[in-house]
Amino acid sequence: MLLGTLTVILAVLAFGCAALSLGAFAGLNPASPSALRLLSAVEGTLASGAHLPLEAFWRGAAEVVLAGVCMWMAAYIKPR
Repeated sequence: MLLGTLTVILAVLAFGCAALSLGAFAGLNPASPSALRLLSAVEGTLASGAHLPLEAFWRGAAEVVLAGVCMWMAAYIKPR
């Protein structure tokens, strides 16, 4: 039961990081749709609240890596 719960938490965290990375990369494009600009604003607010001194590209790249690691861990500990 605990491993199943941890798998779900890691998967949700991975999808959240993937959405935030999409927002970080959307902030680089001034012609992005308004929904992506909203994600960009949310990501920027969270990044400034966490005091991350990275530019948007590097934050997006770090969030992609974090999403991949979380999804790998969720798949690795998935109960069989």
